[in-house]
Amino acid sequence: MQLSGRLPIYTMFDAFTDQTGPVSAHILLVDDTPQVRDVESLRLRRLGCEVTACRSAEEALAVPQAAFQTVDLVITDYKMPEMNGVELAGTLRDRGYDGPVVLMSGYRTGVTEEEAQRGGIDRVLAKPVSSQELKATVRRHVQGASADARHR
Repeated sequence: MQLSGRLPIYTMFDAFTDQTGPVSAHILLVDDTPQVRDVESLRLRRLGCEVTACRSAEEALAVPQAAFQTVDLVITDYKMPEMNGVELAGTLRDRGYDGPVVLMSGYRTGVTEEEAQRGGIDRVLAKPVSSQELKATVRRHVQGASADARHR
C-alpha cells in the first residue's frame, strides 16, 4: 500500500498538536499493514504516548505479561490474517486485560455494534481516522480508564 493524497501527512501532524498538552499513556497498537502501523505509531507518539506496535494479533498476544500490565489502551485493526481485532479483544479479555479496546476498520460492513460489544470493544473507528478523532478517542479512553482505576 502506498500513501496517497488522501493522507496529507504534514498537515495532519501539524493539526495533531495543540495546547492541551501531551497524553501520558502506553498504547498497544496492532495493525498488519506496515505503512498504517508506522503512521499511527508516529501520530500517537506525537500526542505524547508510548507505543508498542505489533504487526499481528499473535505478536500482540506474545507481549510479556509484565510489559502488558502497563498498557492503558489497545488500538487494533479489524481485518488481519489469522485473527481479527474482535477476536484479539476477546482473547485479551480472557487473559485478564480490562482496559479499553478501540477497533479501527476500513470495512463498512466489517463489524456490527453488537459483535463489537460482545467482543469487548469500547469504540469502533472507521478508517481513515482523523487526527482530531484519534486524539479525542485516546484522551477519552485513557482518562476514563484512569478514573475507573481510581475508583476500584
